[in-house]
Amino acid sequence: MTTRLALVILMLLPFSLLAQGELPPTDSSRAVIAELTPRLAALDSSLNAAFSAIDRGPEDLIVTVKSGVIEALFGALAARGTDDCLVTLQPTKGIWTDKKSLFGISVNSSLDVDSGRIGIDLKQFTVPSMMKNIIESDIELEGAGRISVSGQSAGIPGRASPVLALYLHDRVRFACSGDRTGTITLRPQEATVILKAKLTVKLWGFDLPYYREIPIAVSDVIPALVLPIALSSSVNAPIRGSYQHGRVIEYTSYSVTFGSLRIWADRGAIELRTNLTIH
Repeated sequence: MTTRLALVILMLLPFSLLAQGELPPTDSSRAVIAELTPRLAALDSSLNAAFSAIDRGPEDLIVTVKSGVIEALFGALAARGTDDCLVTLQPTKGIWTDKKSLFGISVNSSLDVDSGRIGIDLKQFTVPSMMKNIIESDIELEGAGRISVSGQSAGIPGRASPVLALYLHDRVRFACSGDRTGTITLRPQEATVILKAKLTVKLWGFDLPYYREIPIAVSDVIPALVLPIALSSSVNAPIRGSYQHGRVIEYTSYSVTFGSLRIWADRGAIELRTNLTIH
């Protein structure tokens, strides 16, 4: 506090003089600085005394992100109405089986998934609560895609390409973490959610309905989510005593390096803490 405030005020002095339309002579500037220096020191001392009882922590930068910001970000993704991720189905045997007796003859039917690709669209993402670095979210996903199936009924093979519809609406808990790249990562905690799958296959002259509520690990359908935070990596500052064409101040760019991002989510907000190095 002792030097930073004084430096900020002194850096602002040339701008206030520029606003009047003229640059001050060097001697006048030195006289003004000499006059203001003790007054700034006294003001700085009183500010230090006033803030001495406040625990500011060791971090240079502290940012609070409300849960509404996260909802707005994912709300914008949901509003796009496009596929947010793609799921590739692996070959799976026996997704549907049926055994019947016809005139005393046993007839077995079965259906296998050969391949498929399903587009998943995020429909809703809300944040009911944040407690102890855990974000609880209400997520709704909807997907559809064409798959390739094959099967046999009474020894007669068949193939089809029906549309498979998927739906999920459940509570998912995410653990919060940060890193040096200036991002917040939300990792789904281990849990089981219910994925609803529905399709109708036309084979052998019949419509074969398939509907299942499938318990599935949340990490199989919801990946880790990354939230970028717009932290600038550089800052422009005037070069001391440098002017162009008599009036324009010359600037140079200084890079800003951020330390490890420390995250804590609680009581409806995420607090971000980090240190800065300017060079």
